[in-house]
Amino acid sequence: MQSIVRRLLIIYREAMNNSLQNSSDNSHRDEEGTTPSAQLKRRLSTKFLFGDDSDSIGSFSCSSEEESDSGSEEDGTLLPPHKRMRGDVPLRLASEEIRSNKTIVLAAVQNKGTALKFASKTMQGDCEIVESAVRSSGKALKFASPIFYSDSKIALAAVTTHGKSLCLLPKSLQNDRKIVLAAVQNNGMALKHASPALQNDEEVVKRAIDNNGLALVFASTTLQANKNVVLASISSQLESTDSITLGQIMNHMASDLWADREIALQCVRADGDMLYKFSKTLKDDRDIVLAAVNKGGFALRYASEKLQGDREIVESAVRSSGKALKFASPIFYS
Repeated sequence: MQSIVRRLLIIYREAMNNSLQNSSDNSHRDEEGTTPSAQLKRRLSTKFLFGDDSDSIGSFSCSSEEESDSGSEEDGTLLPPHKRMRGDVPLRLASEEIRSNKTIVLAAVQNKGTALKFASKTMQGDCEIVESAVRSSGKALKFASPIFYSDSKIALAAVTTHGKSLCLLPKSLQNDRKIVLAAVQNNGMALKHASPALQNDEEVVKRAIDNNGLALVFASTTLQANKNVVLASISSQLESTDSITLGQIMNHMASDLWADREIALQCVRADGDMLYKFSKTLKDDRDIVLAAVNKGGFALRYASEKLQGDREIVESAVRSSGKALKFASPIFYS
């Protein structure tokens, strides 16, 4: 059976290479008058693949709809030919009997986990098949039989490569610290699907915001008021130019932290315009305003009148943006 699978993959690879060579001329025909896709279907016939044992294994069947170029990127059919060496394409075109063949389905999901979508219901309920699929791609979990959603081993494998698969799991596993940690390390926003208890777990939340600072949105109100957690969230945005995300982070931190000097300094280092959100006292803080105008000269408009007349701050602002001069004290116009 292994030799059969190898022959299938070799045939598929050869056919795709032929398709690439002829992609510049869709009307091309070989000496027998067939297109590369037709050659593929002919060569994937049961007789060619399986010889005298064909009756016991089944054959590939392609409808006219499946022969078209329609499809989704998820199943590989909108990808260019040279990227279609995926397990899900041949399974999508296969008969039910082939989709129920464990050796073939196992090879397909090991190549691409989401090929599980096209396996038979029996194979989607096979533990070995499902475990291989989710190890290849955590996204495959949604195509498995729901009985596996509560299997901690399979759940852990799935969220390790696709954190958002956490949303499929029962509440008991959404409260499993090991599983949730694996999920948020892969995708911080998976914190949304963690249990309230783990959304209040400082280590879990910090792992989530290390991956994506915006995960603070899904932390408990207690941790949104935790200065260290908020600082870690803002720090994750220091290298980002996404001021919208930073604004969302700031909107979800506790109001008490708006008066915190250290947090203000971190915010303006990430986005100078964030100076406008802080108190008059902090807008009159020279270190904070200088950091803000170094990041973006236009932040000068939010500085106190006193600091709009500070030569070093004005020079830093106009070096960042010459247009910032209009926000400086008139004494600098001459």
